[in-house]
Amino acid sequence: MYQKISLLFASGAVWIALKLLLMGRRDKSLPPGPPTIPILGNIHLLPYRFLFLKLTEWSKEYGGIFSVKVANETMIVLSDVTIVKELLEDRANETSNRPVLHSLNAITEGNYFALDIYTHITRFNFALVTSVIFGKPEAGCDSPNVSDFSNYFRHFGRMVAPDAAPVDLIPILKYIPEAFAPWKKLWKKTRILQRKLFFSLLALSEKNYNAGLGDGSIVENILAKQSELGLSREMIAYIGGVMMDGGTETSASLMQSLIISLLKSPASVKKAQEEIDSVVGQERLPKPRDIENLPFIAVGLPYRPAHLIQRPKTVNIEGTSSQKELQSLSTHLNLFERPDDFWPERFLLAPDGTKPGLKKGYTTRPNFVFGSGKRICPGIHLANSNINLAVMRLLWAFNFSPTDGDSAQKQMGIQDEYNDGISLSPKPFKCRITPRDKFRVDIIEDAYSTLVSTT
Repeated sequence: MYQKISLLFASGAVWIALKLLLMGRRDKSLPPGPPTIPILGNIHLLPYRFLFLKLTEWSKEYGGIFSVKVANETMIVLSDVTIVKELLEDRANETSNRPVLHSLNAITEGNYFALDIYTHITRFNFALVTSVIFGKPEAGCDSPNVSDFSNYFRHFGRMVAPDAAPVDLIPILKYIPEAFAPWKKLWKKTRILQRKLFFSLLALSEKNYNAGLGDGSIVENILAKQSELGLSREMIAYIGGVMMDGGTETSASLMQSLIISLLKSPASVKKAQEEIDSVVGQERLPKPRDIENLPFIAVGLPYRPAHLIQRPKTVNIEGTSSQKELQSLSTHLNLFERPDDFWPERFLLAPDGTKPGLKKGYTTRPNFVFGSGKRICPGIHLANSNINLAVMRLLWAFNFSPTDGDSAQKQMGIQDEYNDGISLSPKPFKCRITPRDKFRVDIIEDAYSTLVSTT
């Protein structure tokens, strides 16, 4: 009996040892990638922050599709437009699932379906998105909901940042008591902030809907069909909340990035203002339809400053985690001239910004930041309209310049200018924003007075 038990333990130990030795190894069927070591795979090579910069470096060595081993998990990285189109768009039925993130499940219980001037931009986007989704615009930066959103999203970003606890890679971390697991305390705090914000906005929609004061917001329409759709109050809160998350932070980050880029490119500001003045003049605010007659602003500005600084988009491909590495897509030397420069004119020379006359047999979408295939952002049209109108009005109304003692021409690295996290967003920055003339000030003040009197 003793011998059998000893043999059983010995066999178990050998099996565990073999599994550990095989862990981290790259299977021959996988795309190439950096050399691995037992157990860890490539973990020792991955930076804690700005992971996409390392992936971009590897894409130049291993090509448009390569693999990264993270312990026993496999990450497939796509950095070639043709491969992205084939896998994520043409084969979207196979590649549209999201990987499971334990940290998100811990705070949402599975209800999460996706993921100064600086402050004013966040307020503006939050106001637009919440008015469309919940029917409640936010008037000022001191609004409690704006503050709650900023606080909540700051915690949320820390929770899913690259240097957060690797619970999905080391599942045993899920079972460590909260007293010894600071990441669980962060999850708990984030969940409290998230639910406070989501359910406060839902309560407002419910109040307006029940009083017959609704304005046709998305959540109010869902409430009207709640029984038919079979949705609980919890699910409705998270449907609205998730859309709010996705629509606010990403658009705000992009617009903040645009201003940073314009501060470094006075010539682009001058060209854009000359274009908008020739179409709109100085006697009225730009309107949404004006964008059709503003080619430089329409195709050259809104999505270009952020095209170099997008975090990878992750999907599941047959049990592996696949990342579409947008940094590499947008800086591919064979496709783009001066890929590291903010040069809006490239999109006037070719619709997709690639080298003019390039015979490549396919076209790329300049708005890859919105995703691909079935994972493309459903709010793409709202975001387009929102950002275009904001960019037109900012350029029509104001001049932008660096503050005293601040050299905007200094070329800083992404690590210096941006915060890493679920959304790569600019760090708070200062700049001088002045009205272009008194006529425009009067028009803005009149428009604001009219808005306030009718709401």
